[in-house]
Amino acid sequence: MKKKMNSEILENYYLNAIKSYKRCIEKSENSFLSDEIDISVFDLQIEKDSVKFKYSAINSDSYLIEVRLNLLSNEINLGYYVSVLDEKYNEVDNYLVFS
Repeated sequence: MKKKMNSEILENYYLNAIKSYKRCIEKSENSFLSDEIDISVFDLQIEKDSVKFKYSAINSDSYLIEVRLNLLSNEINLGYYVSVLDEKYNEVDNYLVFS
C-alpha cells in the first residue's frame, strides 16, 4: 500500500507529536525527567526528525506511524521523543529517550 504524502500532512504529524510530547512532560509523574539531563525538559528545543510507516505484513492495511522529534539544548542532541499512531491516527504509544 502506498501512502500519498504532502507537506501539510507531514506538518500535522509533527504538530500532533509536539502536543503529545508537551502533555508527556507536563504530567506530574514525569517531574523527574529534568533531573535525568540536568536541564529543564521545558527548555529543550524540538527538531522535527522523521515520520515512518511500519506495515505489519505484506499487502496489509494495518500499519503504525512513528513520528520522531529530536530534543536539543544549544544544538546538542540530548535525546528523542517518538509518538506512535495506528492507521486511524490514534496514539497507541509514545516514548522518550535521553542519550
